[in-house]
Amino acid sequence: MSKICLKDKRAAAFIAALCVLSLVLAMPTAVSAQEPSEESPPATDRLLIVKARGVAIQRVENDTVRMPASLELNLTIGPTRRRLGVTPVKDGEGTIEVNETVYTVESARGIILSDGHVAFIKLTGVDETGESITLFIRARYFWMGGQLYVARAIGVLKTGETNMLLLLRVKARLI
Repeated sequence: MSKICLKDKRAAAFIAALCVLSLVLAMPTAVSAQEPSEESPPATDRLLIVKARGVAIQRVENDTVRMPASLELNLTIGPTRRRLGVTPVKDGEGTIEVNETVYTVESARGIILSDGHVAFIKLTGVDETGESITLFIRARYFWMGGQLYVARAIGVLKTGETNMLLLLRVKARLI
């Protein structure tokens, strides 16, 4: 067995100072590594505020009826999976208005493909009478600078027995 002796007191003091310094620097990291509260969403999720206007087209007794349509949504999107170029739409809420009839959106699921600049989103909710509705949207988006995006969207709104085609111009801001 060999003994390790430090003859130089300055070397021992330097090593002790390094140990104390590393403990002092590691302390805030250990304190901040506590689990976040359940109320706040993860830091990687972002909010996408969507506003759209356009027309709803419905076929009624061999006639085509055009009605004004608008859409306001708050979508929660997850982190982008860089290797695949996919951003998931985790949840959402908002309103859809077609010809003065208001539909409430309760949930949203979908994906945003960054390679093709395309988004596919399924919205579910209820109408004024409590019947369930579903809106499927396909949007081709364009970056306008900063956090602003615009899109052209085509959607199908399914309500009870009727289906409506929605053609929308969309403005989306990422927060």
